[in-house]
Amino acid sequence: MEPYRVYNVKADISGKVVEVNRSCEARSCSGVVIKVDDYQNRVDLHNLEIQLKNLKTILASQKEIVARKKESYKIFKQLKTKSTEDKNLKFYDYQNSLIAMKQSENSIANLGAQIKKLKDIISKKSIR
Repeated sequence: MEPYRVYNVKADISGKVVEVNRSCEARSCSGVVIKVDDYQNRVDLHNLEIQLKNLKTILASQKEIVARKKESYKIFKQLKTKSTEDKNLKFYDYQNSLIAMKQSENSIANLGAQIKKLKDIISKKSIR
């Protein structure tokens, strides 16, 4: 007796096989057929999501700080009693806050990309 079709199943991701649904042998079935260990990936994903949440909170604070420093600088630069050096220091303080805010935005974008990549890896560890 010859099989109708032969399939070679290979995961895109390597790892230890932790679950095999043997009842799906020689028939079609729904659900997970083979599951590769993804525990560490799920822990990493959880940690990245916490980092993302924290960074978003920090970014919100930084936006408020930048807005306040911008207004403060606008008022400060028009004062005739302040020296050019003091005005420059106020401007540089505002610019440093703006740069920190932009760096936080970049970090959020990078974390988002890492989270998407990790979710893709986790999804590839289960053959359905």
